[in-house]
Amino acid sequence: PLIGEFGEEHIFSLYGAKETSLLKSEKASLQQQLNQFQHELQKSKEREEQLEEMIQAYEKLCVEKADLESELAEMRALVETHLSRIRSLEQQLRQRDPGTFPGLGTPLPGQEVPFLTLHPNPSLTHVLERAGGWQSRGLEAAGRLEAELEAARQETQRAQHREEHLKAECERLQAELKHLQDTREQEQSERDMAWVKKVGDDQ
Repeated sequence: PLIGEFGEEHIFSLYGAKETSLLKSEKASLQQQLNQFQHELQKSKEREEQLEEMIQAYEKLCVEKADLESELAEMRALVETHLSRIRSLEQQLRQRDPGTFPGLGTPLPGQEVPFLTLHPNPSLTHVLERAGGWQSRGLEAAGRLEAELEAARQETQRAQHREEHLKAECERLQAELKHLQDTREQEQSERDMAWVKKVGDDQ
């Protein structure tokens, strides 16, 4: 009986050692996967922070672009107002005395008409053309910035989705690892109880 008892105990120990080794190997593999997912999660967070900084920079550029467009619009409106004023003064002078001021090169006696010598005004026309060019380039730049901002937002959204996926995967692996540990402890406890019962029955 003693030989049989120790023989069974030896077989039982070999079986337990083999199963324990398999569980350790599986646990190590799961731990490695968990570490990898945590590393990817950290990289995803860093990438998200970089994208947030990019978005803030793009939004700042958009605000500056909007301010520039507003200033250009005010400049153009001011120039157009001056041109309208010039045309109005010239029309009034022609109506009052077309013979005296045929070329509109001399001011009225006792009066100052500072805009008369500016018509036609190549400088103001050039300013208008430049303002139009600035506005066109501003709109093109705005379009590019909006496209880049939208791309950055989409990239951030994908990064957030990836982060959520990685978090869920980490939680799943942690739950699976805990389940394996609990199962191992329960099986070990059951084997211990069975061995104690067998020893008691043999005695």
